[in-house]
Amino acid sequence: MPSSVNGLVMAVAGIIALIMNLFVNPYLGKRFEEVKTIKIILVISGMAIILASISSNIIIVLALLVIFIASSAMVTPMQQSIVSKLAKDNYGEVMGIQGSFKALGMVAGSLISGFIFDYGNKLPFMLGGICCILAFIVLSPLKSKNKVISKNNNKQISKVG
Repeated sequence: MPSSVNGLVMAVAGIIALIMNLFVNPYLGKRFEEVKTIKIILVISGMAIILASISSNIIIVLALLVIFIASSAMVTPMQQSIVSKLAKDNYGEVMGIQGSFKALGMVAGSLISGFIFDYGNKLPFMLGGICCILAFIVLSPLKSKNKVISKNNNKQISKVG
């Protein structure tokens, strides 16, 4: 695609991400548990990018890309919220480690995508979708924040009592 189309896509993606994080993310955060929400968002994001990469209809591809952009824009703020609530005593250290691993993942993901692009231009997108679905599978045993927080409070109460 020409650079003007890529620039337009990036601008629209930024606007979609802004809307999702200003309106949808706070609504979902108040209405649903964050751990369950992030699991659902990961599946939606993974399926959307995989289906977009195998579809040949441009309207369907654009619709799936909007769904992918909208859902993936919500992952990082939810991730940070969950991590910050679980890391009470050493908040800065845990957030620093989380940021470091995110940067490491971005470097590794870019390198791997660049290498597999030679074998097929849709493979990096499929791999991204598979990684989202794998993240869902890894998070599946994780309990909701209310259960984690209540367990921590029970431990503190039992230590006091």
